[in-house]
Amino acid sequence: MRRRVKFNKEMYVAALDKINVPSNGSYAKDAQHIDYIYKERIMNNETIDTMAGADVNDCMYDRQMLKHENMRKLILSFVMLVLGIVMTAVFVFRIASNIYLKNAGQKFTLDYVDESEYCRRTDEKTGLNSYDGYASVIWNSENVYDTVMIYAKTYGEVSLFYMYSRKDYAEISRLNITVNDSYVDTLMQKGFEPAEIVASVNGDISGKYELKRGQSVDIYYLPQKGEIIKSLRVPENIIRYIIYTIVVLIYCTFWLRRVIRIGIEEKRLDRSFAADN
Repeated sequence: MRRRVKFNKEMYVAALDKINVPSNGSYAKDAQHIDYIYKERIMNNETIDTMAGADVNDCMYDRQMLKHENMRKLILSFVMLVLGIVMTAVFVFRIASNIYLKNAGQKFTLDYVDESEYCRRTDEKTGLNSYDGYASVIWNSENVYDTVMIYAKTYGEVSLFYMYSRKDYAEISRLNITVNDSYVDTLMQKGFEPAEIVASVNGDISGKYELKRGQSVDIYYLPQKGEIIKSLRVPENIIRYIIYTIVVLIYCTFWLRRVIRIGIEEKRLDRSFAADN
């Protein structure tokens, strides 16, 4: 059976050292043959044909040397595979955490708002001015500035004001919908999404955080029993982490195939060695 073997300088040196030791002095001709192959063929990066069981297979393509090389590659591949598995676990945890926050709790990022800006906002949009300037737009489906507050809900110490465009407000006004805990969900089922959702905290918690210009704070509140804010966006980093996870899975697949391939090669060498003995 013929095979094509790609030799390199490291394999040549290792094989030459092995056959030149005193106990193997009878391989002088083989050493000359290998030296010729290296100088004439390997320097030109050529591939040579050899017969299985020939002197090159016995001397240069040494099994023990291959086993050491395969073991080194196997350890490296296994380490890289474990690293990929750990990265995958981290990204999956991130995705699961974001999904949990989407379905079981809401994250409100409250930014510092200048007093004059807040007063203008409350006067024009909510009509409320008792929240000491701590308000933040946490949902904005489009650039709609002329909005009307239709509904407000309270989650713990966070109040949400659902703002709709005046066009939607005119159509909603003609609908006979009972205002209750599922009012926003009912509107969404009919195709009306909030143009904007404003979050604000009461005086007690605003004094606790004492936000300064440029600062913000994340506050988590669970919806009341049976309530889900379907209109809030899924955190954008979920998409990013999903992409990262796919890339890492491809990375893991590469190293897993490499580990399997090296393992098969090791078994083949063991069978070959056993057959020769």
